Parts: sequence; structure tokens; C-alpha cells
Amino acid sequence: MARRLLCKCPFLIIVTWAAMGWHISVLGQAPGGLQPWKHKVMPNIFTPMYRSFPRLSHGYFIAIPRTLSQTSADNTILVTAADGSASYSIPLPLVYVSPTAASLRLADAAVLPNLTLIVAGSYTEPTGGPSKIGNFVATIDMVGNLKTTINLGTFLPERICAADDGTVWALGQVQSKEMVNNLKYDLMRHYTAAGAQLGSYLPRTTLAARWPLDFEPKSHGSAAQVASLAYLTCGAQSVGAYIGAASTWFEIDELTGASREVTIDRPGTNAVITGLTLLASQSVYASIALTGASTAEPGLYKLSVLGSGRASWVPLNTQRAAPQSDSRPNIVRITGRDDDSIVVVNGRPLNGRLAWIKP
Repeated sequence: MARRLLCKCPFLIIVTWAAMGWHISVLGQAPGGLQPWKHKVMPNIFTPMYRSFPRLSHGYFIAIPRTLSQTSADNTILVTAADGSASYSIPLPLVYVSPTAASLRLADAAVLPNLTLIVAGSYTEPTGGPSKIGNFVATIDMVGNLKTTINLGTFLPERICAADDGTVWALGQVQSKEMVNNLKYDLMRHYTAAGAQLGSYLPRTTLAARWPLDFEPKSHGSAAQVASLAYLTCGAQSVGAYIGAASTWFEIDELTGASREVTIDRPGTNAVITGLTLLASQSVYASIALTGASTAEPGLYKLSVLGSGRASWVPLNTQRAAPQSDSRPNIVRITGRDDDSIVVVNGRPLNGRLAWIKP
């Protein structure tokens, strides 16, 4: 149903959700709970299953194809303003990342404050023998003109986010080291938009996770949901990464460089994080769905730091159960932040119902 890719990521189409028997909720007007202050219907941002689930970055929803080749029918990235004022279909020629690239795998994309698109991933080049693989981050304007291409060497970027100061953060891995259990490298890197590396963070050796990790995203048509789940999110003052395999949250203040790493108690059996965003410093929110019987409830959660390096997910009173007469799957799923608001998909994604919530 989806192209064969390597990672296990949080993207599913509605039929898959139903088949897996997810227990999910619809955002409602719960008395005493958080109330959405804005609603919008945008079904056009939910594209065919070979594209990613749309994420919100600096006021724009982005949906990317996961694989591109010289013969692909659609090598475009869809970017839509959250206020509905503009939409772009941006071509990504393979030559942008390498003159001889045979195929591209896009891992993630974001929008900088100056309305420049950032894309990250890897490419292959035919060599007459084993294919050569390269890793990159590229910046493109909304017309489709290439601005910069950053060769990341052996570092494979799997998640990226655009900070408010115009810099780029990446979460990734060095697969050649992972495969031989050489974990002496950092999982997070910080770059200028022009490609200069500003720093690296989150040593791989600090994670109590089995090796190798594999963060590689799939299209939202894939049923492989939970393995090596990871999120990278740029907040208003800090940047954070969630590593699902280690149940770890790592956050770094962009101004001071101070960092915090905590291990998170799992919210319950069969609980899956389907979206995550960081607002202000240490204000982390996640949407959670259930794949089976659980002591947890589906809906929105906030991270609560308990001390001694531990934290837990605390449910927010933001959802009500779908009517019992309605057997269709529904979900509350975070797609990103818009200034100080969480933006969620409210209900069936193909219906395009979005809600803005200020915690």
C-alpha cells in the first residue's frame, strides 16, 4: 500500500486506523476544559497517502512526497498558508542536491520565518557498483529556486525544525556507527540557513535505548507506527527532541545553551504519541491515541517534570468521546504550533477540520 521504506513512524491513513482498532477522541467543548478559540476547515492540505501527514511550520502546512526519482509522477512539495491566503506547489528537481542523483528520500521539511522552505533527507547516485548515498539539507524559495544545499556527510537528518531566529535544527543519526554499536556521536545539530554548523547536542551514548535506532519516516499510508518514534520541535525560546525508543525528552534553551534531559513515564499500555509540539520553554504537548486496551485515555497531554530526571504525561480536559452511534474513526492529532497555540486535526483528517487551542 505504501512504498517500501526503512523507518517506523507515526503516519497512518484512516483505513489503517480503523483496522488497528485505535481508541480515539474528538476535540469537544468539555466544561471546565480547554476550549478551541479558532476552527478552520482545510481538506486540501490532506493529500494522497504517498505524502506525509501535514505539519505546521511558521504559519504554513507542509506535505512532502517521501521518495522522488527521475520518473516520479509528482516531485512537488505542497505548502499551504494556515490562514488560507496562499498555496504553493514547489518542484524539487533531483539535480538540486546532486548532479547525478538517481533518487531522493525526503525525511522532513519546515518553513523559515522569511518564507524559505527547508527540506532534509538523503539521495542515491549510481556508481557502477553499490549506490553512493549522500545526506543533505536544502533551502528553496516558494517559486522553486534553489538557495543552498548543505552536504551533511555521514549524518542522516530525519527530523528538522525552523527556529524563530532563522536557524535550522536537525535530529538524525549516523547509521554506519549505529550498525557497529559505535554510539560516539550527537543526535542533534544546529545550523545557520547557509549551512554553517553552530553546535551539536544530545550524545547518543546517554540514551538507554537498544541499538540500532532507526528514525526514518514513512508515508502516512504505512502501518509501521511505533518503532523508533521521534519528534523534533522548535518552540518560542527552546528546541526539544522526543526519542520514543528511550522515552526521553531533551530540550535546549536557544539563548543560554542550558539543556535538560528527562526520562518520561509511559502514559499506559498501547498508548502511541501521534503528534508533539513545544510552545514556550518546558511547555511540551502531545496527542495520544490507543492501539488497544489501556489505562490511558486518548487526547491531548502536557509533559510534567517530576524532578530527579523524570517526567510524566498529564491528560488535558480537551476531548469528549465520539457519539456511540458514530462508528467512524475520529482523532485529535497535533500538527504543530501557531505562535502560542496548539493546532490539532479534529476528527477525520480527510474532512480537514482544524482547531487552535491556547493552553
